Amino acid sequence: MNQKQLIQEKLGDLTEEQLAQVYAVIEQFRETEYPPQKSSFLSQLQQFEIDAPEDFSIQVGQRLGRVTLIILGLKPKAKSLNPLKTG
Repeated sequence: MNQKQLIQEKLGDLTEEQLAQVYAVIEQFRETEYPPQKSSFLSQLQQFEIDAPEDFSIQVGQRLGRVTLIILGLKPKAKSLNPLKTG
C-alpha cells in the first residue's frame, strides 16, 4: 500500500469533527508549502471592465489633445467630436 491509500484508510475511521481538524491541518500545511501567488499588476488590470461607447478611446484622446494644446497656449483646431460621423 502507498501512503495515500494508508491515509485514506485511516480517514475512514474518523468522526466528522476529527475530519474537520485534519482538513484544517492539511490546509495549513498547503499554505506554508505553497503560498498563494500574488497576482501581477497586469493580470489585475485585465480584470477591469469599462462600459463605454465604441469610440470612447477616440473621444478621450481628442479631449486630452485639446487640453494639452490649451495648456501649451496653442489654439485647438475646430473638429467634430465624433470622427466616425459623416455628413
